[in-house]
Amino acid sequence: MGVHRWGSRVPPKTRHRQKDDAYMRAFGDRVRALRLQQGLTQEKLAELAGISAAEVGFIERAEREAGLIMITRLADGLTLPLSKLFSALP
Repeated sequence: MGVHRWGSRVPPKTRHRQKDDAYMRAFGDRVRALRLQQGLTQEKLAELAGISAAEVGFIERAEREAGLIMITRLADGLTLPLSKLFSALP
């Protein structure tokens, strides 16, 4: 366990959180790869998906979890079935 700057114990990242982070990174990398394959900027994908360019960036950098609605919008913006977004994930 780590020690917080005030001396209290801070639990280490759980295996689940580490696994979640890995999935978020893999998903973000997949979205970026598909976007670039189609020659889209983050701004253009955002426009096609009906979301903000900032949100696309957050997802690609694994800074924010993508919920089902967001994932569906990304798939629509990329004109791909949902399954394609997940086909190369671990």
